[in-house]
Amino acid sequence: MQIDEGTKPRTITNFPMQGNGAKLLRWACSFATEAGIEVHAPVQDALLIGGSADTMDEVVAKAKRAMDKACDLVLDGFILRTDTKIVKYPELYSDKRGEAMWERVMRLLEELEAMELKVELR
Repeated sequence: MQIDEGTKPRTITNFPMQGNGAKLLRWACSFATEAGIEVHAPVQDALLIGGSADTMDEVVAKAKRAMDKACDLVLDGFILRTDTKIVKYPELYSDKRGEAMWERVMRLLEELEAMELKVELR
């Protein structure tokens, strides 16, 4: 971390937590992958995982164990609480905080597709 006169004290004190959180998530990804879990992506402080709907409870339990193992390693035995949200097909994951961005992206894609169609028609 580079610090200068403009660096806020809160940024400095938060840095170890952010660094340990990132390390914890990397280990969780590794442990989950080694356990045979389809890790689709790390998302902020969570894992987006996949699997068949009929075995999802087992997959989630394995993922929790991977997170616990990562906590144990990085936090010297302290295990953080792990929450889950299960979304099964045909549902889509949604978060209120991201709805405006999602709508913007979809609108921009529609505009691009319309522009491409116009170019093709020429």
